[in-house]
Amino acid sequence: MQVESYLNVEILPDAVIYCDIPYRGTEKYRYDKFNHEEFYDWALRQTQPVFISEYAMPEEFVSIAEFRRVSTFSATNNSKVETEKIFIPKAQKDMIETLMHPSPRN
Repeated sequence: MQVESYLNVEILPDAVIYCDIPYRGTEKYRYDKFNHEEFYDWALRQTQPVFISEYAMPEEFVSIAEFRRVSTFSATNNSKVETEKIFIPKAQKDMIETLMHPSPRN
């Protein structure tokens, strides 16, 4: 299977972007060459709404939801509870809140 880089994906004008990136600081993923800093810069440049699943993000992003999950990465130790979060760029907060909670039409 060939993996396409997010850098090569065409983002359409009416798109909503959801990214489930390799979580920083966790054990190696299949794609262990993921450049988090490059991804953060890319996400901050997007004009369409961006939602990112991660444990923690730089200060330019804000968490809008969180989910506690039991880790299932280990066949023998499934007792570790992680808090996964959904982050958005801070600069998109007003736009995304408007999309999620539109005002009633007159």
